[in-house]
Amino acid sequence: MELTRLRSAGLNLFQPGQRLLYLDPLDTDFTSWETAAQSDLRGERLQSWLSTLRGLPLSGLEDLGSPDFQEWLQQQRWHLEERIAYTAQQVITRLRRSDHLQEAEMVEYRLRSIGLESSPELPQAELPLELHFERPELAEVSEQVLALASKRPHVLLLSGPPGSGKHYELQRLIERGSFMAVEGSSSSLRLTLARVVQVLLPQVLDDIARALRQTLLYPQRLEEDATRVAYALAESRRPLLLYFDAAHEAEPELAQFLLLALSGRSPLLVVLLARSDLPRGPLLRNLWQGLQPYQRHEVVLGEISLTSLTRTLMETQPDLSPAQRGRLAEQLLLLSEGNPYYLRLLLARGEPNPRLPSELRDRWLSESERWPLAERRALARLSLIHGGFDEHLATGLVGDEARTVLDFAFEHRIIREYKTLVTVSWPDLTEWPADPPAPGRYVFSNEPLRITLAGQVPAPERYAVHKRLTDLLADRDPVRAAYYAASTGQEQRAAELRERSLCPVSELWVPPLDPPVGIPEWTPAVSALGSFLDYRLSLEGGRLRIRRRGLYGPAETLRLRFTLPPGEDGPLRLIWRLDFFHTSPEFGDVESRPLAVSFDDEEPRGLLSAARLRSSEWVSEHWMRHELRPLRGGRPHKVELSLRCLDISICIAGLSWGTANLLLPAAAGTVAPRFLPG
Repeated sequence: MELTRLRSAGLNLFQPGQRLLYLDPLDTDFTSWETAAQSDLRGERLQSWLSTLRGLPLSGLEDLGSPDFQEWLQQQRWHLEERIAYTAQQVITRLRRSDHLQEAEMVEYRLRSIGLESSPELPQAELPLELHFERPELAEVSEQVLALASKRPHVLLLSGPPGSGKHYELQRLIERGSFMAVEGSSSSLRLTLARVVQVLLPQVLDDIARALRQTLLYPQRLEEDATRVAYALAESRRPLLLYFDAAHEAEPELAQFLLLALSGRSPLLVVLLARSDLPRGPLLRNLWQGLQPYQRHEVVLGEISLTSLTRTLMETQPDLSPAQRGRLAEQLLLLSEGNPYYLRLLLARGEPNPRLPSELRDRWLSESERWPLAERRALARLSLIHGGFDEHLATGLVGDEARTVLDFAFEHRIIREYKTLVTVSWPDLTEWPADPPAPGRYVFSNEPLRITLAGQVPAPERYAVHKRLTDLLADRDPVRAAYYAASTGQEQRAAELRERSLCPVSELWVPPLDPPVGIPEWTPAVSALGSFLDYRLSLEGGRLRIRRRGLYGPAETLRLRFTLPPGEDGPLRLIWRLDFFHTSPEFGDVESRPLAVSFDDEEPRGLLSAARLRSSEWVSEHWMRHELRPLRGGRPHKVELSLRCLDISICIAGLSWGTANLLLPAAAGTVAPRFLPG
């Protein structure tokens, strides 16, 4: 900065093209500290090594420089803190394994003294390099497409969110077939032509080969060269697999080239990898319009199922009992939301851990760095909002550019429209009432992305945003306002806001009966039913499974409405198990009911699992049984099951009214188990 001031003052001390600041690559005390960590640290060596760790790196610079410099500084500080924590953890692990527990505690104490924490040592499972998760939705299509493409051209689109395994499944596809694989370039048709030509030259007739060499040595107009290569592709007899990454961003001229190549009768398979959470670009739109329906195939790589994960754990965790393996699979599935990349990171840790892995944070950070700077900064501020927000709240945080920022974020699917209460009728799973989301109310589409963005906001700015949110939400949402007031040290104001937001807690609770007996073993046959308010419904072997890994903030309520058959007199019998429950008391959920039941317009009755739940824990390994009738007597017309949780995993094994199985109609082609022991 001093050099810049001298130059701006007209003191011509440096040549115009010379950099103002240049540092020779030198070893710093930090690199020496990292290197020393690999040695045998005992006694005085350990004391000397710890004395170097006097505080957090790059501290005391919060008020220096421009916003750009502060953003860079925050990233560097976070990176160095990660390296310090990782290096120290390696030393702690090594000391513990050699029974030097006192020295290990010294390192932990020094970490805590500077504001860092070591993570508990986890057993490292011996995992294969690439864990395989079965995908029934892909296996059948892959075999069919490979057989068809060996006779004439076809296109396969593999779409999915980041980490869904698109590249892994592409590699398996290449290994299963006899096709020669060529990677095309989504950003350059010229580069794609060059790669294809290099593969085709040994395979085609001499006159075609001469024309192809011309495209390499003496390129003409791009359209003319593309036509020559497409014609050669159509005449080739060698099975070729041409694949494109990031096809949702591909250049539009690729479409005409591929349509021409796909019009022949050569053995050609074009595989397109695309993000399902981003809009489709011109390549995908033009291809899907120009191809015959029989030539195009699409597989959306969704969440890994419980069945697939359990089978993977049978190979990686053979020493676990079936019950332990099923419990571990349920925990992993909930934490990862079924994302294969996230699952592999969790399995590599050795046990479930809710902390966002740094690898996943880096991936989303790289994603956000592609956005315009103004939008990225604004969205980082908005990421500090827990729960939904509208344009009015966004304007209060980012100013008059809020509408532009929201339009950008919605177009790129960074945010989505949001509902606060949903009633779903069974078995058709239609929402009631069937209204679209309230216009202009949004949440972030992805919680790891929101966490990553929030982590980029410097502490002083975070404090200012929280104070601003307290003022903006005080009248319209005192629950969230109280949270932000407490986070900025305004304890008295937080208490006043909580007092305004208190709601009476229902005292209607129903304890379970004796545990059910005779619940049969079952083979999971998973059928995804839908997602509502981030509650994911699926049928697994005829049982209704409901999972939610919600966005951090106030809990949301989902209601499942069942119409009762008129010829039955009850009672309602329910067999269920609560595997995980996480409420959010900091947002006013003083006492949440993971599951409640109401007939017609009665007040909901909460179902006790063992005791009233006030914390986050893996709750039960046992099935529970309840029998209920209407409080007012008579014959009811409907019953509602309501769930209100931040995170939950619940399994309903039986639900009947009299002798009628209420879960049976939704299991298409499946017979739900009819066991209701008295």
